[in-house]
Amino acid sequence: MASVTVGDGSTCLFWSHTWHDDYFSAQWPHLFSYAKEEHILVKDFMAAEDKSDFFQIPLLVEAHAEFQLLLSELEDFHLN
Repeated sequence: MASVTVGDGSTCLFWSHTWHDDYFSAQWPHLFSYAKEEHILVKDFMAAEDKSDFFQIPLLVEAHAEFQLLLSELEDFHLN
């Protein structure tokens, strides 16, 4: 499996490229099922003030738990 270098995030897909540990669509399957945009760029997701805007609300308990874990995991991530 290959991974991509994110750089400024303008050519890396948030859900379907391996730019973190795994595909986020596979790592967070419940949350991914609520995604409004499957092909969002990393830069667009990371730039958003309110990341919940990218999901259909309300989230089920499992998806909400994954959302909280995702936010926690991305806290220290910064684009170049």
